[in-house]
Amino acid sequence: MGFWRNLTIAAACLAGAVPATAQYVGNGGRAPMTPEQKAAAEAALAPFTSPTLTRFRSEEEFRRYLGAVLSSGRARGLWWASSGHIQFAQAGQSDAVEPICPDGDPACAAPPGEVNDGADSIVVTAQGRSSPARAASTPASRPSNANITNNQMQGVDEGDIVKQIGHYLLVLQDGRIFVIDTRARGGRRLALAERMNVYRDRAQHMWYDEMLVFGDRVLITGYSYQQQATELSVFRLDMASGRLSRQGVFYMSSNDYYSSTNYASRLVGDNLVVYTPFSVHAMTRPNFRWPMVRRWVDGEDRLAADRRSRPLFDAGQIYRPVRDGGDMPTVHTVSVCPLGDVGPGRELACRSSAFVGPSQAQWYVTEQDAYLWTNDANQVGAAAGTCGAPPAYAAEDYARAVLFRVPVDGAAPLVAATRGVPPDQFSLDARNGHFRALVRGGAIACRGGQPEARLAFLDLPLRRFSSTLAEVGGDRYTAMPGVKSANIANRFTETHLVYGSVGMSSRGFAENSMPPAYVVPVDRPAGVRAIPVRHTVIRAEQAGSDIVVTGYRNQRGLIVTLIDLDGNPRIADQVQLVQRFEAEGRSHAFNSLIEADGSGVMGLPTIVREGWSSRAAWRSSASDLSYLTVDTRGRLRPVGELERRFDYSDEGSGGVAGYTCEVSCIDWYGNSRPIFTDGRVFGLTGTELIEGRIRGGQIHEVQRLNIALSRPPQLAAR
Repeated sequence: MGFWRNLTIAAACLAGAVPATAQYVGNGGRAPMTPEQKAAAEAALAPFTSPTLTRFRSEEEFRRYLGAVLSSGRARGLWWASSGHIQFAQAGQSDAVEPICPDGDPACAAPPGEVNDGADSIVVTAQGRSSPARAASTPASRPSNANITNNQMQGVDEGDIVKQIGHYLLVLQDGRIFVIDTRARGGRRLALAERMNVYRDRAQHMWYDEMLVFGDRVLITGYSYQQQATELSVFRLDMASGRLSRQGVFYMSSNDYYSSTNYASRLVGDNLVVYTPFSVHAMTRPNFRWPMVRRWVDGEDRLAADRRSRPLFDAGQIYRPVRDGGDMPTVHTVSVCPLGDVGPGRELACRSSAFVGPSQAQWYVTEQDAYLWTNDANQVGAAAGTCGAPPAYAAEDYARAVLFRVPVDGAAPLVAATRGVPPDQFSLDARNGHFRALVRGGAIACRGGQPEARLAFLDLPLRRFSSTLAEVGGDRYTAMPGVKSANIANRFTETHLVYGSVGMSSRGFAENSMPPAYVVPVDRPAGVRAIPVRHTVIRAEQAGSDIVVTGYRNQRGLIVTLIDLDGNPRIADQVQLVQRFEAEGRSHAFNSLIEADGSGVMGLPTIVREGWSSRAAWRSSASDLSYLTVDTRGRLRPVGELERRFDYSDEGSGGVAGYTCEVSCIDWYGNSRPIFTDGRVFGLTGTELIEGRIRGGQIHEVQRLNIALSRPPQLAAR
């Protein structure tokens, strides 16, 4: 997806949304505005802006806001404004949201062909605005879900391509769920227990991206271009056989949620937390419909589906902009869906908070809150300065931002006016009563060198969030040493932030510089310290209470550095994986298992040729898995690889008898993962699951299973 998925979306939008008469203007899509036009556009939007979080009173008021947005866009010469025509396709909704599946509504019964034994029905409802998330009891028989994902926050699971239920590993690939029994035949053998298609029609343009597990339930998040909606498919795993049964499929209207680094779904306790964006300009089109949540029913026509659908939110639930929404205002939506117990009669319920804000967004979730940092395009220009030393913080050097805080328990959202652009979700952290962030500002035009990005550290006490927008004072920001790259790798621990970049080289090698990594004490950011790792920093990951950074000094191979954060931060150890290059860039590609004494094992995907190691989001070839051990003194030791033997991804099925990929055939979220569970070491590489064992300072292959070549019992019996 990355470039190609976004390119596909852009092409579709241009072909389907912009009439032939629409004109594109220069200067970044803008025509020069006269002062009078600018004043008129601002005056039209001003009445709809409220510094206090306030919802639109009605659909009519929201229509008037959309009209003002169109007028402003036309005055600015924005391409999308010429195609707007406000005429909602649905009747107006009241401020009160109806239940999506009211009690006793026969339309919410399980459709023909779906499982409904009276104990497992899943219905989607919309709760009231302030209803707290339901706390679910945990039955003693509920199967365990070992955490095998490199999550950003403890207690917050992220959607990924591999999860665990009991002794089964589940792999999401090619729009299919593969269930692998890790204790087959009463021992420790690997066997494919199930292969089920998530998709129902291979002709639909679908991408299936993320998987979460909850007890014996499996939830798959995907995006349908045909439905213009996020698809949530729910399955149940039979613990005795490893077989899956489909429990329900639900569509949640949205623009594509995809990010090349972030993940759309989180699981906090019993709560599914999902982010979905809606561009305001799309709401001005004649065919606009309020975002819906509905159950998919086989064979149902669109009219029947529309009658049965209920809004995810309506105008009365959208918070007005707290400041100017920029050139592309967007309705950002955070939905919290309490999953409840897996007992009889439980429902999947969704409660949504929707905010109008600037188009750019980064979201981050803790056990208590979902945070949404929104920016308009960073238009802070370069200025002359001295590179290498942080200047004093100045607000005008950082783009304006709006930071929303949405409590998971259903309490009212809060807001703060911030500055800067976080490089990614790992630049955000909230714990111990503080929200902290690393943000980027405008560049310093270095004399005789490449521009250096301004960076600042924000420390905002959680008590400073409010229902009314208030500017965070400059005393809450601390200027940080800049970096000469837009590619910043960073990671928080409870005590420190560590960040670095690729330096001056666009190829990721430190050809002309040896940029350090920087360690920032979160409670004393002015004490930032440079750590001379002497290689670029392309990845920063937490390993126990320390940080691992990876990068390159030359073309000999990947360097792995362990930074000890106990006491005075220092390099505990550094090793080079000769002729090994990182193959995937996502955070989930790395994993570690660190014991209380600091010893453990870690792994990440690598490849032997530099040309194959782009770490691009659309790279779909399988990788090897490189493993390292760390001892109690922080000494690293490479122990070798679990090597791929099979790769069909780039060239169809590769002639595998009985197996053809039909849907979602590019591994946009990567396909290689190190897995540590049940005292065992695994590596997923493409369609191969390999088990290894470390002995004598080397990892040795124990067994492997190719899930594309294997036939589960129900297919083998045919």
